[in-house]
Amino acid sequence: MINTIPKISVIIPVYNVAQYLERCIDSLIKQTLSDIEIICIDDKSTDNSLDILRKYEQADKRIHVIALDKNSGVAVARNTGIKAACGQYLGFVDPDDYVNLDFYEKLYAKAVETGADITVGNIRERMLDNTTRDFTKWLSQIEENKIFFNYTQWCAIYKTEFIKNNQVQNPQGLSSSEDTVFVIKCAILANKIAIVPDTFYNYVRVAGSLSSEYLSDDKIEHKIQAANLILDFLNEQNLSEQDYYAAFAGMFRFMAHYCFFRTTKAKTRMLIMNATLDLFKKFKHKDMLQKYEPKIYPYLVCDDTDGLYEYIATTNLRKPAVTKIKLFNCIPVARIKKYRNNHVRVSLLGIPLISLKLPKNNDGVKYNG
Repeated sequence: MINTIPKISVIIPVYNVAQYLERCIDSLIKQTLSDIEIICIDDKSTDNSLDILRKYEQADKRIHVIALDKNSGVAVARNTGIKAACGQYLGFVDPDDYVNLDFYEKLYAKAVETGADITVGNIRERMLDNTTRDFTKWLSQIEENKIFFNYTQWCAIYKTEFIKNNQVQNPQGLSSSEDTVFVIKCAILANKIAIVPDTFYNYVRVAGSLSSEYLSDDKIEHKIQAANLILDFLNEQNLSEQDYYAAFAGMFRFMAHYCFFRTTKAKTRMLIMNATLDLFKKFKHKDMLQKYEPKIYPYLVCDDTDGLYEYIATTNLRKPAVTKIKLFNCIPVARIKKYRNNHVRVSLLGIPLISLKLPKNNDGVKYNG
């Protein structure tokens, strides 16, 4: 039997993930730290996700299911979980992911030992081809400066009173980057952030997930909104120039470089370029962009949308090599993208199927085929 106040409340937003849900929940009910509550928010799933949740709820008193009346998005689901949580700490798990069985025991112990408002575990990213990538270097950066906790919210636990006293929530209405807004606010406001590098949140790449290679116009617009929310918040804080830039650098680089190639529409790309220029106008420490983004700075300072568009479109810095396979020489059915790090991604009808890394020749030169 658990105490009246559980050590950790784990929040799971659920929407049409029946095929992954049991793996996720099993990794939580088998935790070596048993004194937890598991809050599952069903966002009006149309598959049998809610049935699975109800089955687990009946079998384990630590599991509480909240069924929303209408589909409201992941931000509303997580915020609902925060409001319902009773634990000393909050944790978040996406339903297509899972955690090591000692994940919450180790994070809780470190949190109590250090008194940190946030305690971060390691991430093991599991690709479609079953290769993995660990985020140990990122944890080291966070240890040096808490500002670098700017990636995602689900690999950590947070003092519940810290979240509720500062009224930190996931911004509603966004289908993308809402967790980035959350964690950057947390990083700025936290007293300290502790790290635990030897236990893992297993982030599973799923074909057709939110992080697929192309973004819809809606998701791009939501990323633009998220970027503005972050910058508006940073502009209200008393930060050094270096911390101010470090907190926003990842989002700014995404908007100014990466996002351009996450769509093929010229109109949407122009929207991204205009959004980048608008962000620059609000940027408090423009000299930092001049220092770290010297190649695009002239376009920014001159408010040159067309020039920035042309520069990003023609540079090979972010652009992968793309091979298209067409049916009847006109209907694109498959795409093969090769990135500079020698990773190859294969998509069929816009859905990522496999991601793999090409081997090297005996002389150390990577294959180009």
